Amino acid sequence: EGFIAFIQAVWTGDFGDYPNLFAGILGLWWTIVGGQPEDLAFQVIPLSSMLMTGLGLWLLFRDHQKTARWAAALVFLLPMANGICRHAMPEGLVMGMLTLSIAIGTLSIKTPHRIHLLNFGLMMGLGALSKHNYIVLGLLPLTWICWRLKKRAILPIGVAAVVAGPWYIFVGLSKQAYVQ
Repeated sequence: EGFIAFIQAVWTGDFGDYPNLFAGILGLWWTIVGGQPEDLAFQVIPLSSMLMTGLGLWLLFRDHQKTARWAAALVFLLPMANGICRHAMPEGLVMGMLTLSIAIGTLSIKTPHRIHLLNFGLMMGLGALSKHNYIVLGLLPLTWICWRLKKRAILPIGVAAVVAGPWYIFVGLSKQAYVQ
């Protein structure tokens, strides 16, 4: 029981049609702080997706500080981004994970240190656990990054498979009706 059972349920359990990462994070936070979905403390998790997106944009444009600051700040003014994050929808997490994955992947191309490659794989794996559309939205940019990494892409792809594989093997394959 306890925390290990919670991690196992989030990693391989069936919480519904979507992968469990967002529901697990939200449920854990709700258990810790309590309250109702409209309470400010509860909104910290969905709004952190906007912070992840802003951080990802800043990382992408970090060589151009003025552009980086504007890109990171403007994400908070996008009505759609605000709406999906404010209403505790998993798309906010997808937005944050995809932006961070692309940013860390791009960083891995420029400076292919092992830690960057591991973080790139971790972000891809966690992104795939945020919602199915992460894979669809990230297919082209993440494939391009892996192609640019050449043989070094084996490490991040392996990490992503270890992180996301259990849910897709144990639960995702049984959701074929959802895909069709």
